[in-house]
Order: sequence, then structure tokens, then C-alpha cells
Amino acid sequence: MKRLTKNRIRSTDGAVLSELRKKLTAADSDKLRRCLDYVLESERLKNAVVGLQQNPEALEAVCARSYLHANGFYKITLWDSPEFKLRLHCRDVVSAPEAMEHVHSHRWAFASYIFSGGYRMQLFVEADSGKYYQKHRYLRLDANKYRVEYLGKVRLAVETEATLCAGSSYVMLPATLHNLTFKEKKPFFSLVLTAPAQRPDCLLYSRNAYNSNPIVCQSLDFNLVQERLNLFLSLL
Repeated sequence: MKRLTKNRIRSTDGAVLSELRKKLTAADSDKLRRCLDYVLESERLKNAVVGLQQNPEALEAVCARSYLHANGFYKITLWDSPEFKLRLHCRDVVSAPEAMEHVHSHRWAFASYIFSGGYRMQLFVEADSGKYYQKHRYLRLDANKYRVEYLGKVRLAVETEATLCAGSSYVMLPATLHNLTFKEKKPFFSLVLTAPAQRPDCLLYSRNAYNSNPIVCQSLDFNLVQERLNLFLSLL
């Protein structure tokens, strides 16, 4: 994985988006990884984020499509198009006990790069042995609204696990069941490039069973997003 270098490449956010659209004509793993490499090369990402900050109208749009995720991190969607989404995931300092996400899949394939902090990732499969979990269908209704439907009790077995830290990158396919355990007591930042959704729902496994009426995620405050972007820029 290429790390950011000090060689300056002049690029506007519009140029970055245009080039990504050309590259993301299919959502295979190698293409996602190459596209994320492209974003991370030189100061391309830094220049694009600074360009966002200097455009109040564009930044207001970022705030409108960003929210605090139920798993405890800020999901800041920097750019959104039919071909891809480029998101910044950030989490404040983790305090005891460790923050562990529900086991889940996704509707899309994605590539991720960690800038700060880290976590242990576990991959799961449904099996005849293992711990019992409550299985749910997680249905996205629109950009900031979702519903959870209970499907029943199943067993999950850990297939593999790895510890990822700053500088790590990976590609995740939609059906992969996984969770993340955050250990490091420092702010967490990662960049996530997602391909178009392949299905309208994904799966979520938790210790407790629940159904929900439609849940609306509140958009993030302008000042909060600016603050998180400033912290992110300090890492580049």
C-alpha cells in the first residue's frame, strides 16, 4: 500500500472524482484497491479535503449525508455518486471497556485504509457450533433512515482474525460477516471507498433480539464536521 508522500500533485476535488468514476466501472477487489491507492497518492486527498472546507455549500451537503453510526463512530460521507462513496470514519478516544461492534455484513464491497488508531477484526461464519447470536435483517430505507427486522437465533463461529493498525489496508466483500474491537486509546480515523450497493439489505448479529420502527440518523453539525476534518488533515 502506498503511503502519502511529500511530492505535491495539484488536483481539485472535481478532478479526483472524475478520475475515480472512470476507474470504478466494476466493483472487483483489485479495482477497489487500486482506486483507493489513487486517492492516497501524494497530496491528492489533502488537497481535495481542503477544497471541501473552502466551499461552504459543499460542506453543508457533507453534513447532511453524515451521521453518528449506531456502532459509535462518525460516518462522514465526503463524496457521494452513483459509482462510489468516499467516507471518513472517525471515532473518539476509546475508554474501557473495549468498544465492540455487532457482527455484520454490508450491502457493498469496500476498500479501507487506517490513518490513526486500530482494531482487532474477526471474521465469522454461520455454523453448527459456536456462540449463539440473534440474527437480524438491516434494511436501509433512505440515506439516513433504516429498519431492523428480527430473523431468529443462529450460531456463529470465528473463521479468522487479525489486528490492524495505522497504515493497514484491506478490501471487504459484501457478504463477509465481521466485527471490530477497538483497543487503542487514541482517536481513530480511516478512509473507506465503497462500490455501489449490490442489495437493499445486510445482516446484523447481536446478543439481544430486537425489531425496530424506522430509525432516523441525525445529520452532523457543521462545526463538528469541520473539527473532525481538521483533525484528519493533521494526519496527512
